[in-house]
Amino acid sequence: MEPAFIQRAASLCHSLVQHTNMRHCQAAKLPKEYCKSKFEYFQCMKRKDFLSTIIPAALSIPALAASMRDEEVPGKKHIPPYLKPGDSIGITSPAGYITIEDIQPALNKMNEWGFNVIIGSTIGKRDFGFGGTAEERLADFQQMLNDKN
Repeated sequence: MEPAFIQRAASLCHSLVQHTNMRHCQAAKLPKEYCKSKFEYFQCMKRKDFLSTIIPAALSIPALAASMRDEEVPGKKHIPPYLKPGDSIGITSPAGYITIEDIQPALNKMNEWGFNVIIGSTIGKRDFGFGGTAEERLADFQQMLNDKN
């Protein structure tokens, strides 16, 4: 099981137990100070009410686990495969302006290494300090994301 799942389940169970115990303490007209510690919660709780509270919580654990499977587990990283000759590399200008002459040394090196270089339409375009208008940059970036190569 995942640590985050265990922590959430324990927190859920503890809050249900705490709520049930406080209800019993109030019904018995016990002072709140009496029911402050975890041990005292269990002392003033009736077994029947505890089971009626904890069983629905236990039954909801599989649903919690299913909802948490898609979450990113802390400390676990997804490392993509290394690039290999023949892979494509897209170059676009989603922010600042740059010319083809400025990136030519990088293009030469990537071609030398055997990569297919795809140059976006915003390379060489200029709209003030940006590499084209916002619409052009968006379209170029989206085209790079959609390219299956």
